[in-house]
Amino acid sequence: MFNSHHFWECHEELEDHWLEDVGDQARLVYWVIIQVATALYHHGSGNDTGAKDMLKKALAKKQRMKGLGIETNQLENIGWSQFVHRLEAMPLEPSRADFEKLGEFKFQLKKE
Repeated sequence: MFNSHHFWECHEELEDHWLEDVGDQARLVYWVIIQVATALYHHGSGNDTGAKDMLKKALAKKQRMKGLGIETNQLENIGWSQFVHRLEAMPLEPSRADFEKLGEFKFQLKKE
């Protein structure tokens, strides 16, 4: 859903997984993606203040992951490091073009 720019639906789907993993610190991965998807949803709706606020929250969660020592090596198959790189490259006051660049990111999906 993220890849097809259905950001609100992405938020809803991942929120279910996030809620199921209470007690597992790795759930912060879901939380970061949820908050980025929500930021992009707000951006697409013209709510730039909400988009910027949600992006700041996602960045704070990403920093929290580092502090907890959460291993993300197993996430490389979906392109996690590229996602994080794009997220961390966002300026403190992102423009429309910055949000659009973040929204262009595509997670790598498993081929069935």
